[in-house]
Amino acid sequence: MSSQPAFPPEIQEAILNHLALVDFTSLKTCSLVCRAFVPITRKHIFASIELNITTKSPTVHSLERLLAGNPGLAEYIRNLKYNVLWGDLTNPSVLEVLKQINKLQSLSIWFTPPAGQRQGLDWINNPLRPAILHLLHLPTLLRLQLAGIYDLVAADFIPCTSLQSLSIFSHVQAKVDSADDAFSGPLPPQPVQLKEWITGVKTWSVISAFCKAQRPDGRPVFDFSSLERVTAQIDRANDVPALHELFGRSTHLTNVDLTYWQPEWISTNLSDLLRPSIGTLKHLRVSLHVNGVDSDPLAGIPGELENFRAESEKTNVLKSLDIHVLVQTDEDCRTGEDWGRLDEVLAKPGWPKLKKVSLHIEIASYGRQDTRLADALNKLPQEQLKKLAGNEALNFDFKVTNTLV
Repeated sequence: MSSQPAFPPEIQEAILNHLALVDFTSLKTCSLVCRAFVPITRKHIFASIELNITTKSPTVHSLERLLAGNPGLAEYIRNLKYNVLWGDLTNPSVLEVLKQINKLQSLSIWFTPPAGQRQGLDWINNPLRPAILHLLHLPTLLRLQLAGIYDLVAADFIPCTSLQSLSIFSHVQAKVDSADDAFSGPLPPQPVQLKEWITGVKTWSVISAFCKAQRPDGRPVFDFSSLERVTAQIDRANDVPALHELFGRSTHLTNVDLTYWQPEWISTNLSDLLRPSIGTLKHLRVSLHVNGVDSDPLAGIPGELENFRAESEKTNVLKSLDIHVLVQTDEDCRTGEDWGRLDEVLAKPGWPKLKKVSLHIEIASYGRQDTRLADALNKLPQEQLKKLAGNEALNFDFKVTNTLV
């Protein structure tokens, strides 16, 4: 290994930084070529660590051995994805390994229970809790993803004032009385001010608990007034009131992405959800499922858009609208005037900033033998969506796709 390359340090760094983006294998090779490359290459090589993701992924034991030989490498870890295995809960060394990480920016934690067990990781009563809280409370942490956890405590997030993005994926449940849990540490000057909130299915209890959670001084744990982006899945009735709580506190949303598993909930809450951010919302995406010809294929979206337009005609700043319709496996779908209502609403005045409308219809098939439905839906721009298709000032992206399941 040589000690010094023949070109200036700033050129070295630029080249190695580029290799980190386009050719990670070559970057690793460079770390073996010249000692001067080692600090920069280590910064990239050890920036992202994945533990127990697949059978071929490094384990916590691998990380333990790595840091035992060179503890300084923990300083380079910025992103950690950790699939907690049952065996990790009984290994005391895991605690010490995780506590060595002190400059983390992104953390993903989920739990894989042993065979035959469906329950997630107990947030409060598990041996790794001190290490998890250590990572959670790092002042450098910007992004957090959680899945497969129950009894999540909102009070544990009080110190997380640098946190910008919180993703709560499937099967995470919050402790109902989380707002009353004692917090003994010093209170930061401000509540947590997120920029992005992402939730998956079966997470309504987290939304509700986190909206209501208070610090010991009576201020909210989370101040949602700075929230800009929300992605949520509505798969049960409890999600609707929980999301109303969240959206009611979020008055500056710019990006909203909603997936409705039960289309009837759209016509009862979409425009109400969007109302608090009526003057800031720029990008809206709505996904829904169609369960046959008895269902409105757009589930009342045109009516909800009309309500939104009527209330925001002078303040409407919506730039893009993306609608994704999934026709359930081997089901049929209406192809008539239901679609034309969308055309009529978006052709009205009151959309001064709208530049792009996307309509993606996905047909799920298992035993479907013909293309009649796809052929009929492909005619919608000529038969029901003429104004959208003919508007030269608007980028109208329409497509019908088939998905085999």
